[in-house]
Amino acid sequence: MYDVRGGTRAVIFDRLSGVKKDVVEEGTHFLIPWLQRAVIYDVRTKPRNISTTTGSKDLQMVSLTLRVLHRPNVQQLPRIYQVIFFLSIVRDTNDSHLAWTMMRGFCHQLEMKS
Repeated sequence: MYDVRGGTRAVIFDRLSGVKKDVVEEGTHFLIPWLQRAVIYDVRTKPRNISTTTGSKDLQMVSLTLRVLHRPNVQQLPRIYQVIFFLSIVRDTNDSHLAWTMMRGFCHQLEMKS
């Protein structure tokens, strides 16, 4: 049994069938303890400030700040989890050629599914 709080969504990873395509909404839900795992994502809009200093034509320094509001696409959460999970496996792989080959094949599969 697990709880998905307000402002979050869950993706279910099943050891037999992989990542489920359905995104779990808020509320209390059931899962099979050893077989399934719930991965909780925060889907609220978050701000990020990006600051930089640059020179103008008349040689004065100008400070620029950009505020970006971002949040994940809820329907794409299973795919986001698949990519993050795969990248963690590739990062742990010591052989760089093997990692590159696996990554190229996985990206090709993602392009074909789109």
